[in-house]
Amino acid sequence: MYSTNYLAATAERAVKTFAQTLLATLGADAAGVFTASTLDAVTVAAGAAFISVLTSFASASTGRTGPSLIGETTAPDVYITNPPARDGDGDGLVNDGKPNQAPAPKKAPTKKAPAAKGKKI
Repeated sequence: MYSTNYLAATAERAVKTFAQTLLATLGADAAGVFTASTLDAVTVAAGAAFISVLTSFASASTGRTGPSLIGETTAPDVYITNPPARDGDGDGLVNDGKPNQAPAPKKAPTKKAPAAKGKKI
């Protein structure tokens, strides 16, 4: 529960909650919905962030590995991939039952020198 990934996810949630609440409170003040000083907005945002942290810790007992009730996980992502099949015998058929042999190297064609025309000395 208290792994580095878990605590980082909890802190990220608290910071996001703080920023969202602060912007919402200041925006409501600017729109004239209600009057709140900057100190009031910061106090409300800090309280929301604290509640976010408490909620994350309360969610830890649900059996998941992350601070969420819906199954978010903080376990590291592990990707297991199979290497592509290889055609070892060079016939273009993968796993055809033939022994894997490297194809014989192709020889470059040899060029014959043109015969010299003219008089021999």
